[in-house]
Amino acid sequence: MSLLEADQVTVEEVTEQVAVQRAVAVQRVVTVFTARVVEVDGLLARVAVLLNPYDVRELALSLDQGELRIVVEGNGFDAGRVAARLDKVIGVLEVVVSSN
Repeated sequence: MSLLEADQVTVEEVTEQVAVQRAVAVQRVVTVFTARVVEVDGLLARVAVLLNPYDVRELALSLDQGELRIVVEGNGFDAGRVAARLDKVIGVLEVVVSSN
């Protein structure tokens, strides 16, 4: 009788538990800022300077949708304050904040 049979644990159950543990370990706190934009000339440079102190993981500008998407990792900052600063950047409208 093997150890797995004695404890009545299957390989599938162990594999599933390991997958769940990995998913929990990899989960990170991120805050997503999304804004409508009307002007794009120099926009990424202005936003990059503004967000320099933060752990920015994604900075994407969609010209087709007129949308700026910023993903910041961590939770040691005031998201409302960052959104207010983004709202003051020329060309940025309607900043929306969401986090997990």
